[in-house]
Amino acid sequence: MAPGIVGIQGDFGERSLVVVLDAKNKKPIAIVRSLFDSETARAMKKGKVFRNLAYVGDDIWDLAKKP
Repeated sequence: MAPGIVGIQGDFGERSLVVVLDAKNKKPIAIVRSLFDSETARAMKKGKVFRNLAYVGDDIWDLAKKP
């Protein structure tokens, strides 16, 4: 949701894959698909900006850790 986004870096298009970083530690915490391009996303003050695909601790995230 837009109110929880601290900042958006770089440029991306609608439906692009984006990595979400923890604001404090700058570590990846999720992989999301953008619902808008980066310029529109930066301007948004409310509503959904990204669709969550994988996050720390889910089955997909844990599968990616295995060799």
